[in-house]
Amino acid sequence: RRVSFVHSDPLHFFTAMSTAPTDVDGPRSAAEQALAMEEICLLLLRLLSPRDRASVARVNRAFHAASLRPLLWTEIRIVDGDPVDSEGNAVDPGGITGLDARRLQSLVARRPISRLQLLNHSLPLNLAHEQSEGIPKGLFSDTEIAAALTALDTSRLTELRLLRTVAGPEVTGLIREGSFPNLKHLDVRGSVYIPTLLPITPSLEVFRTGWVNEVSEDMLPVFKLGFDSIWNIRRAVPPCPLLHTLEFHSLYPQALEQVAALLAPCTRMRDLTMTYCKAKNTDHLGSIVEQCPGLTSLNLRASALQHGVLTTIAHTCHELTSLNIGCVKPVSDGEFSQILEGCPKISALDLCYCQGLSKEMLIRATRVLDLTGLGMSGFKEVTDTDMQSIVQACPRLVSLGIGGCELVTDATLGIISEGLPHLERTTLHKLPLLTFPQIEAFVARCKHLHTIHLDGCVALQTFAGDEWKERLIEAAAGAIRFSPLKFTLW
Repeated sequence: RRVSFVHSDPLHFFTAMSTAPTDVDGPRSAAEQALAMEEICLLLLRLLSPRDRASVARVNRAFHAASLRPLLWTEIRIVDGDPVDSEGNAVDPGGITGLDARRLQSLVARRPISRLQLLNHSLPLNLAHEQSEGIPKGLFSDTEIAAALTALDTSRLTELRLLRTVAGPEVTGLIREGSFPNLKHLDVRGSVYIPTLLPITPSLEVFRTGWVNEVSEDMLPVFKLGFDSIWNIRRAVPPCPLLHTLEFHSLYPQALEQVAALLAPCTRMRDLTMTYCKAKNTDHLGSIVEQCPGLTSLNLRASALQHGVLTTIAHTCHELTSLNIGCVKPVSDGEFSQILEGCPKISALDLCYCQGLSKEMLIRATRVLDLTGLGMSGFKEVTDTDMQSIVQACPRLVSLGIGGCELVTDATLGIISEGLPHLERTTLHKLPLLTFPQIEAFVARCKHLHTIHLDGCVALQTFAGDEWKERLIEAAAGAIRFSPLKFTLW
């Protein structure tokens, strides 16, 4: 009878259950009954996907009021048209495969959402040059995204992520007009029509834009248009006084001067990322660094650095704790030695495939700095003996990348598992001398390990399909672990 009761009137069922007397406390008061009913409703609603939660809101007034609680709508993430959870897994795998524009607008309408993310994996990089073909199936247009944003309770929105979308003038107009007065975090990486347009919102603290990968020559006009927009807006309105995190990916050569001007008033800048910057004249890069003396994190991965940039970093950024110059060329031992002297607080260092840096300077860095994260992939001359020295110098490492160190053998796995008890993430790709039994033993011994990169490992080529993955999971399950093991193939 109770099962049919729930389906016929779920809200009354909760009320009836909450009024049941207990042997210890006796009958509950009316206030206690209402509180118990509301708690049960919220617990169930938190387990539902955003789409199902919106459906439950149509049951009756009580459910409608409960479904609008801010606690339930703090974040919505929609990937390729499907709502997902915080780990990127579809929360409604048995439902509709995607959301159309009408359902998207209905989903977010008048909800007290504080964080909204739209992500499309299928957006082609050359979409801006092939507008005649129309918007690919499954993507929301600029007008549709703007309509959804207009339907929001805009006063509550603090974080907006439009990743690999076709957001354009209409979305940009909403942000520039101050429709989101409390917006603190804006991420438009991969949005081809506004790849580098910085909306001036006084409350903005974090801004990320551009393509994370290198942009081809034929896409440079698109990015130039974006940076010109930055320059025009920057001259017309006040800056963002609270901005502390800024990411620019795939900067085109003429953009550095404009970025330097943009950063001039950003005295609170702490985290600066400029990757895949291929400008031949990077004098402005030094100017940008000089304007941010309080930086704690600097990422220049895959950028072309002229002589003197590292020296400027060493003389300016004394509070730096994280530095990424992976895939940078050229880097001399002399310049990098200044980094070791001027930035002694660095604890996370990425030198992967850094051209021009010697093995001896790498080992010196591990002895001078107190590192918890080290990326040293691509140092082909590193041997097992060198790894012994590095592990002894950095016993607190939680992240270590040694991919492409072609001379290391199974002995290195034993050195790492014994000398780095807190290791959580490691990269072992393109290591031809490793054997699978030793990889199994390594996974079993590293109790905190949760992410391992194994792309290009010769030891995996003898397995069919995911058999190797099943064996590693079994090896990890045989030991007491603090988190599940994840694999990544690049």
